[in-house]
Amino acid sequence: AHGRINPDNLFYGDSLTVGECISEPCGYSQDFHFEPVERMQALPAGKGECSVADDIYALGILAAWLRIGAGILAEPNRLLHLKRLLRDGTHYALVGNRELSDTIKDLLRGTLNDNTLERWTSTQLK
Repeated sequence: AHGRINPDNLFYGDSLTVGECISEPCGYSQDFHFEPVERMQALPAGKGECSVADDIYALGILAAWLRIGAGILAEPNRLLHLKRLLRDGTHYALVGNRELSDTIKDLLRGTLNDNTLERWTSTQLK
């Protein structure tokens, strides 16, 4: 697992490169918007190991950010953002009833699933 998939850690050149992830505990400096609720609630040094499911979630947030716009992550307060996600569910809180293509709807529904066991795997993502 990478633990730091977000727009500030992606670099574009001849190809897309994801920045490093080994100089600190997994997810230590990850932007809270790109973490599932179970990791968002922990202090940076107490999150434990990352999983591929956490990276899949971050990719889903990145896809929503690219498709819908940065406004979906406008809440700067981690606690308020977390409360909204817990109240409404991540998918509905960020996507809501927006008109999107079936392909992107499926991608976001699978990657932003709040149940880690039901979240898409890398095989389903492919």
